[in-house]
Amino acid sequence: SAGAGMLGYAMDYPYPAGNQASSIPGDSASPRTIEALAATKPWVRFVSVMGFLGAISMAAYGVMAVFFGFIPGQQPGLTGFAAMTATLGVFYLVLAVVYAIPSMKLWKFASSIARLKISQSSAGLESAIHQQRGFWKTAGILCIVTFISGFVMIAGVVILALFSTPIVR
Repeated sequence: SAGAGMLGYAMDYPYPAGNQASSIPGDSASPRTIEALAATKPWVRFVSVMGFLGAISMAAYGVMAVFFGFIPGQQPGLTGFAAMTATLGVFYLVLAVVYAIPSMKLWKFASSIARLKISQSSAGLESAIHQQRGFWKTAGILCIVTFISGFVMIAGVVILALFSTPIVR
């Protein structure tokens, strides 16, 4: 199935990677295009770093919540609060990974812009645009997943509320 993955990549991006300067005379990206992309590079890098910091924070919160969910001295097994805390910690760890994915895509985009500034080639421009496309594809997929997850959670809460029996004391 490794070949199928490569085929899928080739179908998504049928152009050769452009990491070096082109040796074809006249094969260069326009200076205005390069400058426009170069002007976005600091912001792309900034947003990427902020995303990584968010991922690190989420991971730290997740580890702490899982740890506090399993603090020694609790009753045997997990109590309701401890179980909820540990579950929330796992959720935060998953969110940390979700935060990191688009940040990696933006980091690669910023790096491809830096290579484009050096190569000045149309292949370098194609590579930068390919990295940007990868980011937006990932962002779109995460939007869809977030929307569907929210809908499922709301539906679950409504169903749980409708079918749960009230506790009468």
